[in-house]
Amino acid sequence: LLSYARAVRTEAEILLVTLGKMLEAEGTPIWQRALVLETFRLLSSDAPLLTAIFTAYDLSPSSSNALATLVGATTKLLTSPQVDFLAHAEFIEPLFLRLSRSASNSKAATFNTALYSEADGSHVTNDYAAALAIECVLSFVHSVVALSE
Repeated sequence: LLSYARAVRTEAEILLVTLGKMLEAEGTPIWQRALVLETFRLLSSDAPLLTAIFTAYDLSPSSSNALATLVGATTKLLTSPQVDFLAHAEFIEPLFLRLSRSASNSKAATFNTALYSEADGSHVTNDYAAALAIECVLSFVHSVVALSE
């Protein structure tokens, strides 16, 4: 996205805003929300890309606030009835720890395609989506801290 952001500025903005709206919508199936979170996890692990997205789509007063929408939708997901983080925290923690360990063992963020092999996304659970949301938020915070150093 970073390589093509200038050439397809409008298209990239539409994609990012659409991903944010999909994540926010309660009617979106959990497996689709998880796919958006997987995408955001990849974006949020790249500090220069986050800077480019923020500069292009969030900085000006007339902007679409694409990055802010993604971050807000991610944190909002944790309080949604579909995920219900507080009721499932004991199940979410092991998933998050497993995701964190696998992410720290690889140099670049990867996309977990094994869960999406079924057409209906039946292998994706609400707890997995919550763990992904937590990982996205933490990855975003780490990237912002890295930029400020």
